[in-house]
Amino acid sequence: MANDPIRDAVQLIGDNQPNDYALKPTGHPQYFKSQPETSVLCDILTSSKVASLARQYDEKDSDAAGAQKDFKRTFDLSNVMVLTTSLLISATLAVSIVFPGNQPALLVVSVASLISGAVAAIFLNILRQGDLLDGWLTERARAELMRSEYFLEVASTDVPDDPDHRPDLLRLEYFRRYQLGIQRNFYHGRSREHSRQSRRALTISSISIALASLVTALSGTALSGFAHGKFTALAAFGAAFTAFGSFATLRENVYQNQRNAERYKKTAETLTGMESTLDEVRKAVREAGQLPLLEFVKAVQSQLSLEHQQWLELKDPQNKAIDELKANLDEATRKAGEKKKAAAASETP
Repeated sequence: MANDPIRDAVQLIGDNQPNDYALKPTGHPQYFKSQPETSVLCDILTSSKVASLARQYDEKDSDAAGAQKDFKRTFDLSNVMVLTTSLLISATLAVSIVFPGNQPALLVVSVASLISGAVAAIFLNILRQGDLLDGWLTERARAELMRSEYFLEVASTDVPDDPDHRPDLLRLEYFRRYQLGIQRNFYHGRSREHSRQSRRALTISSISIALASLVTALSGTALSGFAHGKFTALAAFGAAFTAFGSFATLRENVYQNQRNAERYKKTAETLTGMESTLDEVRKAVREAGQLPLLEFVKAVQSQLSLEHQQWLELKDPQNKAIDELKANLDEATRKAGEKKKAAAASETP
């Protein structure tokens, strides 16, 4: 190795790539085994406890990813089917006004609304009774706990004495690349993505509200006698635009894009600030070894733990939004029933 152990450790571990998001610690020993200068780090990573934690993290991370996928897929399908049901019910009203007496067309949209409502109810029941949100949050919490324990164990494992504390410097750079760097990339990237999703939801919701107000006003003009009676079908479009707005708002309330964007941005900035102190930490580790290494690791882990706890606290508003989605389906179903009764009454001699 060269004469500067700090520079050597940085070069041996390598730099983060901007798209580094995933941590797969079970594959790290093989990589560092190929470099003789990092054999001491490889020994740490292949020690029984560290290797066990790496396997547990991989398993928990996979479980969390699966639980997240299940929740998001089921919620998105529920939200889409509730929207579809609302649109079909609005179409039923429009068809009855524009094509009075056209029973085949009315029957088609009515049956379609019944089917979509039933499918929406199925997905909502799976979402709520299966506790998919709680399952996702629980699995992710377990994975993050394993991640934290893994890096703490890497930093805490006993290593051979070295006057330049090279093993500790290697561990510091390992933590810098695979925990601090990956997490900084994650929070920075996800903040931007959440921000885009939040703006998209706000745009859809705002346009829907404006169009619903417009067609409601036009429908009112028709009811006042200033337009042809069939223009009252515009009221159905008003209900449809309102449903679109509700669709976007509920999605935002469940995924908490605006709040996550702001919080993730702050966390990324905090991690970037901690990363800027690395030169001082490196010098401290070069002089004192493991103690400043552990202090830095614990400081970063504490910040990540705080952010994750705040993320878990979003569970209550997310559950409230899911309950609201169920209420929207019940309301749409109720209105459909009222329309059927009104139509049956009008056909009675």
